[in-house]
Amino acid sequence: MVRSLPLDVQNNIKSLLKSGHPYSSIIERVPGVKKSTINDYKRRWFSNMRPIKSGRKSEITATTKSYIRRSVITATYMGQ
Repeated sequence: MVRSLPLDVQNNIKSLLKSGHPYSSIIERVPGVKKSTINDYKRRWFSNMRPIKSGRKSEITATTKSYIRRSVITATYMGQ
């Protein structure tokens, strides 16, 4: 059986998750904790919490996306 983390470490992780800190920040603040461990505790404690938005934001506007979609479907992309 896997050992669980000490209660003070668990409470520290819980408070950081509640305040919306990203995993990278939690890993820096709580030494010796892996991302998978944080994810396991997050699923256990906050099953209904929305995932943190990550990654690069799209620079294509919604209008441009619909134009490209329509152009590809009708095979007239870029005026061809």
